[in-house]
Amino acid sequence: MPETGVFVYVMSSLSRTLCTDVTNDLERRVAEHKEGKPGSFTGRYNVTRLVYFKRFDYIRDAIVRENGIKRMVRAQKIALVEYEPAVAGFDRRVKQGGKEQGFYARHA
Repeated sequence: MPETGVFVYVMSSLSRTLCTDVTNDLERRVAEHKEGKPGSFTGRYNVTRLVYFKRFDYIRDAIVRENGIKRMVRAQKIALVEYEPAVAGFDRRVKQGGKEQGFYARHA
């Protein structure tokens, strides 16, 4: 059974365009980003790589964090992603709450 909660996440393109959002189903949202629907931000900028996420128990806490990330300047966002990166096998971390080696720094 998937872990419940709310996730703040950051997606990136190969050209390092960043997209920050909130979801209650991280696996579904990453899959939707990878589909890249035409006319969407994701489709236009090919934002398909999960580079950061954090789980919260309450939506209000997740929204506060999301807004904080969105207010950061680009250098701060990159520092955040490099300090607390997501991983290619993020589903294990979502389900088990473990930390793993970063993805973003290896693909900068």
